[in-house]
Amino acid sequence: MKKPIAKPSLLAAVTQALVAALLVLAIAAPLAAAAGAKAHKAPLNPAFLRSLVEPPISVLSSAAGGHGLGDIPTPQDFSYARGMQVPGVRGTLPATYDLRTLGRVTSVKDQDSYGTCWAFASLASLESCLLPGETQDFSEDNMVLNSGFGPFSDGLYDHGGGWSMATAYLVRWGGPVNESEDAYGDNYTPPGLTPRKHVQEVSWIPSRGSALDNDNLKNAVMQYGGVNVSMSWPGSTGSSDSSYNAATASYYYEGSEWEGHAVLIVGWDDNYAAANFATTPPGPGAFIVKNSWGTSWGSSGYFYVSYYDSKFGRDGAVSSVLNNAESTSNYTGIYQYDPLGDVNDMWYGAPSPTGWFANVFTANATASLGAVGFYTVTPGTSYEVYSGASLATKTLRASGTLAYMGYHTVTLPSAMALTGGQRFAVAVKVTSLGTTHPIAEEYPIVGYSDAATAQAGQSYVSMDGSSWKDLTTLSGFAEDNVCLKAYTTGSSSPADTIGPVCAAKNVTVKRGKTCKISFQVHDALSAQVTTHVAITTNSGVVKKSWSWGYGESLPGWWEVKYTCRLARGTYRIVVTGEDLAGNSASVVGHATLKVK
Repeated sequence: MKKPIAKPSLLAAVTQALVAALLVLAIAAPLAAAAGAKAHKAPLNPAFLRSLVEPPISVLSSAAGGHGLGDIPTPQDFSYARGMQVPGVRGTLPATYDLRTLGRVTSVKDQDSYGTCWAFASLASLESCLLPGETQDFSEDNMVLNSGFGPFSDGLYDHGGGWSMATAYLVRWGGPVNESEDAYGDNYTPPGLTPRKHVQEVSWIPSRGSALDNDNLKNAVMQYGGVNVSMSWPGSTGSSDSSYNAATASYYYEGSEWEGHAVLIVGWDDNYAAANFATTPPGPGAFIVKNSWGTSWGSSGYFYVSYYDSKFGRDGAVSSVLNNAESTSNYTGIYQYDPLGDVNDMWYGAPSPTGWFANVFTANATASLGAVGFYTVTPGTSYEVYSGASLATKTLRASGTLAYMGYHTVTLPSAMALTGGQRFAVAVKVTSLGTTHPIAEEYPIVGYSDAATAQAGQSYVSMDGSSWKDLTTLSGFAEDNVCLKAYTTGSSSPADTIGPVCAAKNVTVKRGKTCKISFQVHDALSAQVTTHVAITTNSGVVKKSWSWGYGESLPGWWEVKYTCRLARGTYRIVVTGEDLAGNSASVVGHATLKVK
């Protein structure tokens, strides 16, 4: 499966976009204040903006033996959480700890030359957290090809990803599926696959504030299992190869380049000798780390990383542990407007650690509202959950405090009856000390979360929980939804609240020649779907489109012949659809058309 290294494309255009974005960040706050704006998005992560013009994440490191990297920064800037402590999880920690000796780590895998470490580290955490009671081998290929993010000009395998993308894919019940159902590296996902688990909790761990600020990570490993963490292995120049000591399978990086690799912490050794590293760190101690470069690398696929490493679990990047995967029979339906999850965070009314947010849904079947799911963005966030026939009639259903930041499912002590065809509301109040942007939201960011959509009447925000504002009516928020899901139990049949999954294949054609546009629109819960295929410019101008009314929802790929008259260049193929329940595509198909 070896392949050439992807090359940067449209670098000049992306650079211009980056400059424009930075200018917006520089002037947005003053303008908003002058205009008396009532809502504000958190500034995008500077590391994410820099990544737009960095070399491809799949650039290889010579020390990696031809294996890829793949961890990219997220749009959210969580640097404010650096060094925050998770409350209520302190305890006596042993000097050494190793999940391998407890049978709580699955086998080492090999990502080959692709930029997919993020998927391997995320699913390795999920598999570890299920052990020792349950052994699973989940499909990284399915997560990479069906994340819903992009389109990426360098392809889904090469572009890279991160823990935030993995969280979104899993908590929307996009997966996981078994490795045996969707094999790695073939650029193909069989249609009609369904998740083997429902992931209901993903705990995010603040970045380390110092070399010895390790209790959060250690506690998570002991309490739950392997922890997905970002590190820096800058392979574009090989500069970090001197940081790796092959003789002892140890790594210590002192530089300042941003993280490029995701791995799994499986333990630690406080007494691991500083002399074992290629460059001697200030003191002893190391994490025991599982890599995704096969068993022939390192010490049977594992290595040690010094506590004093400048980037490992530091630099503002949170770590994650996928600590609650339940049976798919836990809930019968899910209502959501945020399939791409927490893209960034916001406040409404005024900068404050407290935020009110809500979604209004229409029940597709008679059932009971059993739980809600939402994100928190600091440790120790307190919450109140409300539900009712409307926001005006909502009542308090649950309250509490959540130790970890991340995604959480809160079970309602008493279920609320839902009637098919009737609207219902869920609302949440959070107080997240340490931030002034406590509300997680989803919206499109070009080249990342392009598929995010929103409509009026879906998401609402409030300053006091009494007077509510439709989020899409706020300036700069027309395409935004808050991140809030509702889970149902006890319906006679599963509520169809998830739209079709759409896909497209990249194609190259000479101008004046005919090619085949391959696409897929499939919905496991709907007998029929509509289909819309469009060829657009990178700015969204439609150059050619095809539409079909309701037709049979069949798995597999469909094709339409297209004689290309477009000017030479790169265009987008966008595939959407709708099911019989009126749900639009849960995953929009994206691909690239190159005209030579």
